[in-house]
Amino acid sequence: HPGGVVIAEPRIDGHVPVERAPKGVLVTQFDMASLAGIGLVKIDLLGNRALSALQEAGESLGGVPAMPDGDAATCAALREGRTVGCFQIETPAMRAVLRRLPVRGVRDLAAALAIVRPGPASGDAKAAYIRRANGEEAGNPPHPRLGKSLSETHGMMLYEEDIMAAIAAMTGWSLETTDDMRAAIIRSQDDAGALAGLERTFAAAAVATGVTESEATAVWRDLARFAAYSFNKAHASSYAQLAWQSVYLRTHHPAALARGVLNHYGGHYPMRTVAAAFAREGVTLLPPHINRAGLHCTLEGGAVRVGLSALKRVTARSRTLIVGRRPFRDLGDLLERAPLPYRELEALVLSGACDGLPPLTPTGYPFAHQALLDRLRAEPRARALEGVAAPVTRGERVDTYRALVRIRNELTYLGMHLSDHPMRVLRAEAAAAGCVTTAEVASRVGCFVRLAGVVAATRRLATRAGRIMQFVTLEDERGMVEAVLSPAAYALLEDPVTSPGPFLVGGRVEEDHGDLQLLVSEVRPFHRRPRPYGKAVSAPAI
Repeated sequence: HPGGVVIAEPRIDGHVPVERAPKGVLVTQFDMASLAGIGLVKIDLLGNRALSALQEAGESLGGVPAMPDGDAATCAALREGRTVGCFQIETPAMRAVLRRLPVRGVRDLAAALAIVRPGPASGDAKAAYIRRANGEEAGNPPHPRLGKSLSETHGMMLYEEDIMAAIAAMTGWSLETTDDMRAAIIRSQDDAGALAGLERTFAAAAVATGVTESEATAVWRDLARFAAYSFNKAHASSYAQLAWQSVYLRTHHPAALARGVLNHYGGHYPMRTVAAAFAREGVTLLPPHINRAGLHCTLEGGAVRVGLSALKRVTARSRTLIVGRRPFRDLGDLLERAPLPYRELEALVLSGACDGLPPLTPTGYPFAHQALLDRLRAEPRARALEGVAAPVTRGERVDTYRALVRIRNELTYLGMHLSDHPMRVLRAEAAAAGCVTTAEVASRVGCFVRLAGVVAATRRLATRAGRIMQFVTLEDERGMVEAVLSPAAYALLEDPVTSPGPFLVGGRVEEDHGDLQLLVSEVRPFHRRPRPYGKAVSAPAI
């Protein structure tokens, strides 16, 4: 949020005093309220990475496709919570709401975005809206006068326009006056005396139109709660439109959206979780390659080739040098024509970006790669390449080791695993420990299950009693599930989830309108060596 831009004619300093901020930007000496008071227009500009991601996806497709409202596949993805990487609707709380609501298009999506705001989400309002949307509870408004204006929102106030319509219907005031009252409620949230005064003004006006004092009080209670955090409907609808486009592209053109999102992501999850989510949608993710990758992610034969800019520890200068002097015949050619510091060569080699440049091959990973790096550290570069070859190693344990080391190094140097998901590599071990996959959790409602997964997101909060509980999003190769550590479980297990994992988690599966949760009673680390998350691994000789 870079701040507000003030529009004036012909010169801003003819209206207000200005000064230079420490960074050299010209700013007004009036605050935003004073600027509004003298009639100047202030525009708030917010950066939105999703716009760049959607634009890039459209470029990949040769133009933005039609995205019809109500598309069945998009609605199904929303109801299933398959929205990781999608604007505004990827958080655990948002995906839980989407799974509980009958989403039929953009209008329902706008309501879902509004219902998770702190105002509507407080108390029982969110749960009540979900019950009403599913036809389990009558959509009665807080007063009969509000039936028409709240018919679209099942008798509940979600948007600023609903607040204004309710005040106008109860008092007979003009919309200008009702908007002033709405703004006053927002300003007075932390001032009980001011709020009480506003309530008296509202109640007196409502009673004057024939409403009883108790009816006015009941409506005011909803007004005060919802007004503080409500979206205006245009805001919610524009966000819903962008979210709809994101899910539509994720459903129908996942590779195009993956390219845009991986280039511009700034959302809720670590990049590894976003990449894994697109992989589950069938997108093939290719690692950076020193001869083929662009600076940013590109489409390559229907797959997404991760760009060189994703490589950590490789400077922009070195990336430009590589692109300008490639192609390279072999590793010796690279070392001769693009001399790079050892630290950057290490990132290129261990990330797999040099696989295919002799003597490095994917099948030799990681043994030949580490042997080469050891030599480069100790010998002149020309001699370091002599006789480098991967030892002949076979067996299930060696294959598992290779896969986990590659994953760990991809995480270290790229921030995401591309070759495989760590839990797929560890699936046999997880099955032997009695674990189900996230895809199987839905068939175990009411049962105790064990699940092995990595942590995609975690959040701790204090209850009203001051006790700590924790929400953990667990991920495996099949999907994601939300796990809840109650205050009692959190205290008993002594804050067990403090790293990406993987963890073995046990608990009872509960379901609410299609949304699944695991109520956790046990947590322990899973697969200790080699850990797929952590520092880069140097492969010992076998």
